[in-house]
Amino acid sequence: RVLAAAEARRRQAEATRGTEQPLPLPQPKEAPTEAEEDEADAEVLEVELAEASGEPTPSKGAATAPFADDDGLFDLPVEPAELKPYEVGPFESMREWKRARARELGYNDPCIICHNRTLCELVRILPRNESQLLRVWGMGPKRIALHGSLMIAALAP
Repeated sequence: RVLAAAEARRRQAEATRGTEQPLPLPQPKEAPTEAEEDEADAEVLEVELAEASGEPTPSKGAATAPFADDDGLFDLPVEPAELKPYEVGPFESMREWKRARARELGYNDPCIICHNRTLCELVRILPRNESQLLRVWGMGPKRIALHGSLMIAALAP
């Protein structure tokens, strides 16, 4: 039986000899998408900011939001309705800051500055530096470069 199977494979190989298709040439890698480039930029900026501020350098795959209260990690709000009562005032102030910043830059839509979800997380986390801003939803290297220091200043009591 084994010999018969081997013989059948040999005959099939002889029958198809010369009719094989050439192996395809390797294709060049596709250029990274804008999202992949932004993610890579964010990783580089996070490391640079951590090194500049003396914080430990984040490792790839590590948790990116190590914010905790006395009971451990807490949930981050996604919309204003999820804010705690003492966070509503700072959220409203940050939303006014966002609107003013948009007007200052000539934008009709303040969401270009950041989304309300970003503001919700900002008033919960209260980041003190730009590397902590990277852990906030919607904040990447470009937004931090344009608005990061102003956001931190606006959050200050």
